[in-house]
Amino acid sequence: MPGVVLPDRSAVYGISDKGMPVKALIVTLIVSAWLGNVIAVGRYAVSKGRDRLRWVLLALASPPIAFLALAVLPPDTEGLIATGRFEKCPKCGEPVCAEANTCRLCHSEQHAGDSQPTLPAENDNPIPYWHTAVLLLVLVLFSLGNMKSSQAAHSSQAHVRIYLATMVYEWLLTGFVWWGLRRSGGSLRELIGGRWHSVEDFLVDYAISCDAWLGALMMIALAAFAMGMNHAGNLGDAQKQIGFLAPQNTLEIFLWICLSATAGFCEEVLFRGYFQKQFTRLLGCRWSALAVVSILFGLGHGYEGAQRMVLIALLGFAFGLMSLLRRSLRPAMMAHTLQDTISGLLLRALQH
Repeated sequence: MPGVVLPDRSAVYGISDKGMPVKALIVTLIVSAWLGNVIAVGRYAVSKGRDRLRWVLLALASPPIAFLALAVLPPDTEGLIATGRFEKCPKCGEPVCAEANTCRLCHSEQHAGDSQPTLPAENDNPIPYWHTAVLLLVLVLFSLGNMKSSQAAHSSQAHVRIYLATMVYEWLLTGFVWWGLRRSGGSLRELIGGRWHSVEDFLVDYAISCDAWLGALMMIALAAFAMGMNHAGNLGDAQKQIGFLAPQNTLEIFLWICLSATAGFCEEVLFRGYFQKQFTRLLGCRWSALAVVSILFGLGHGYEGAQRMVLIALLGFAFGLMSLLRRSLRPAMMAHTLQDTISGLLLRALQH
């Protein structure tokens, strides 16, 4: 209105207009993750024959605790049978999916008269090690190149070029992995761990990814504190080291989110999928392979400095552990995307 002077909002509320969209986006992501966990806990409770409302109320207070409690508790047999999607095994009494042919506990046949097509045997042709050596060489050269060029990137501020080039690079690596899998008779779907068969599967993976991500952040925070990275000088150095990557406008924020999703998919396929499989075959132990792959993941981020490479290796270990326990890359892909998205937005918020 003419003649009326409105007070500056930053003076009243202590926030600036320039930083508000990013802060609002970060809050939206956190609230969405929380509510997504609550919904996932409700669906997970139903899948175990438990009362949805009771568990949703618990999840509103603490989704991680509710999810872990449900994971520990055994399924409610009567509750599952009441849904109509399960039947009681006549031999052991275990709830069995109505469409299943055998009981997972006693392995007795449930529908002896029904014929079921035989599934093809899983292809186990090994991918040649020269294929792995080529990927490792490319990663080493790219990491060394990034360590040398990060200083130049600080002044160029060519964010769009950096984002697009990185996305092309990661999709080319994923294409090379796909080519190797096809030559050996495998597929990306097998490497990832199949696909979602229901909304419930998606929500469970989403809840696992959010909870595991929060747990990984606490582990990284403790490691950073132990390495003395909580001091003001070290925090400033870290911001200078990786601050050049932070998006600065709406277009760059959009491209950053696309880059985060690309990294979440491609890097999980490469490290927790392909390299984990290859090093497990080479070393004969998946846990030794997990340690090696986690170190490789940290070394692949040379532009972030030595200390942050250690933290990234720990984050890779958390993602790998999640993938091994879930037998799927999907939760790690979602957690990785969430981690990269929020990290970039936080960097921008700190700069403004």
